[in-house]
Amino acid sequence: MGASGDSSTLSARRVVVSGRVTGVAFRWHTRHKAGDYDDLRGWVRNLDRRTVECVVQGETWMVAE
Repeated sequence: MGASGDSSTLSARRVVVSGRVTGVAFRWHTRHKAGDYDDLRGWVRNLDRRTVECVVQGETWMVAE
């Protein structure tokens, strides 16, 4: 149940970001932003020199943001 008592829909999303993502605190910023949502779960990791992978799971509205 959601905070307002309605049923919640869970979603998961995998995102791969490439380009200038290293050296700009991308992983730190992602974790910091995710901290705004209590029930959001996931991880972020470097795949190669210019690519970062993110996986996130939570209520659909949280994942969409």
